[in-house]
Amino acid sequence: MQQKRSFAQAFSVLLLIGVFACCALLTAALSAGALNRVSARADTSYETRTSLLYIEQKLRACASRGDIRVEASAAGDRLVLRSELAGAAYDTCIYAADGALCEVTVPAGADAGAGGQRVTDADALYVEEKAGGLYEVRVVCGEAQASVLVYVQAEGGRA
Repeated sequence: MQQKRSFAQAFSVLLLIGVFACCALLTAALSAGALNRVSARADTSYETRTSLLYIEQKLRACASRGDIRVEASAAGDRLVLRSELAGAAYDTCIYAADGALCEVTVPAGADAGAGGQRVTDADALYVEEKAGGLYEVRVVCGEAQASVLVYVQAEGGRA
């Protein structure tokens, strides 16, 4: 009888250890899945914020409001920023294509095409010119989207 009791006690202890081990493994597996989802969302959010910051800095670097142009296209908006270097005028085009925010600089008036340098991830770019030099920039990256308002103070264009 004593032997049956010790066997039952040992079996119940082993059973409890097994249940605990299974619960621990299940918890670890579920936690890993949740961590992967949170990490993916954080990466997407980071890419969206980086895209907005990049465009915001480009807009603030413009010499005047006259140097900023927004062109609508089927894949979103194309932001065209005019600049001068050594007496020559250049257009910098920023647009979203193939899941990336791209930038290309060409001589003023030339066709930019689609051969831009990849800057960061972005599915779509939308730029709306509001009154008085205020621009609303919205970037969509996966399921995340964010927007920023940028004010360009200088008025007029280049002489």
